Amino acid sequence: MRSRIIAVPLFALCVAVATGCSSDSSSDAKAEAPTKAEYITSADNICKELETQFDEDTKDLDPSNEADLADFKDAIVSGLREQLVKLRALTPPEGDAQTVDAIYDEVEAGADKIDNLSPDEIGQGDNPLEKADELATDYGMKECGSA
Repeated sequence: MRSRIIAVPLFALCVAVATGCSSDSSSDAKAEAPTKAEYITSADNICKELETQFDEDTKDLDPSNEADLADFKDAIVSGLREQLVKLRALTPPEGDAQTVDAIYDEVEAGADKIDNLSPDEIGQGDNPLEKADELATDYGMKECGSA
């Protein structure tokens, strides 16, 4: 049970911080940059949506079952990566591309670390998304980066 309790906030954190925007502004040149508040609202909506989906997808998993833990880990990693795709598709506020890229790069690194864990390591040790959560929270995100 402890693994699930730790993994759910970890996933929320991962999802929250997991995405970033491309620093290549040439593809976004025609898109109007949102305000920081608008961007955060959009990003937090994505994080909340994916957290809700994750909760639904994992509600019947038994954390004492190794196969279920493997499924749980896969759900975390795939959810984070899906979230990153959506978050990186958002146009960042003017001047914030590097900041949000750093958040999303940390989420991606955390997802990679989680992906390399064995099922019994889930929820043990350091939070692979801690830095991503910190950066997202410092940026002003509420859903993204909250564990």
